[in-house]
Order: sequence, then C-alpha cells, then structure tokens
Amino acid sequence: MSLGDLEKKFIAVVEDVLPSVVSVYTTVMARVDLFRVAPVQGMGSGVIVEEDGIIITNAHVVRKAQKIGLQLHGGKKM
Repeated sequence: MSLGDLEKKFIAVVEDVLPSVVSVYTTVMARVDLFRVAPVQGMGSGVIVEEDGIIITNAHVVRKAQKIGLQLHGGKKM
C-alpha cells in the first residue's frame, strides 16, 4: 500500500466518524484569587455513541461543572 492509498483510507475514516464528534463546553465555579470565586470556562470533546443521544467524554471534562453545553459537528449548539 502506498502512502497515497493510506492517506485516502485515513481521510475516509475521518469523514465517516467526524459527524459523531462533539465539542463539550463547561462552566465551573472556581476560586480565582484569595477573595473571589468566579465562573471559569472549560472545553473538551466527546463522541456520540447512540442515536438517541448518548455521548461519552472523559470525566475530567465535566467534573464539578455547573453548566455543560454541546456543539455538534454541523454547528448546532445544545
């Protein structure tokens, strides 16, 4: 298999799975200095694993989050 063939196969796999990848946005209340607690934004990724909307991500992405938002590959925000 040539490098060009491998590249084409890789691109095909990425195009197949990319619609299942989501961006995960979080807000966590965190101490920002000695006297203040403020909202801090975080970001990670997840993968849709079931058509009914089950998404998996790493625990550290959403741990302690007060607010969680998602953005689908097509741009739709939830």
